[in-house]
Amino acid sequence: MRISKLLPLIFLTVFLAVGGQVFLKYGIQKIGTINIKTAANIIQSYSKILLDPRIIIGLLFYAASALLWLFLISKTELSYVYPFMGIAFILITIASRFVFAESVSFYRWLGSIIIFVGITISAFSSKGS
Repeated sequence: MRISKLLPLIFLTVFLAVGGQVFLKYGIQKIGTINIKTAANIIQSYSKILLDPRIIIGLLFYAASALLWLFLISKTELSYVYPFMGIAFILITIASRFVFAESVSFYRWLGSIIIFVGITISAFSSKGS
């Protein structure tokens, strides 16, 4: 299959993975800190987690991303498609800043830019060269 036909699926895979992270973070913020001091605390914490709709949505996004990923790596070289997953680092940094109001340092932004440059170089490489 031509790479150009796979690009929409590659980006969908990345967006599903990022969406999964955002929903998981949103869910765990609502639940609070996971307490693992005793077995009863562990059961209580994980019961809340597994029943939270935001967590469930996040896990479903991850599952969909994983299934698409399996399809993608069956159609093309892993060394070509995997660098696109780096886009997730960039999108997570953006979501962290603008969705969760996290403080993102200059060096994290710089790292995201470097990752973007690497992905761009990789994306324009020829298959097998």
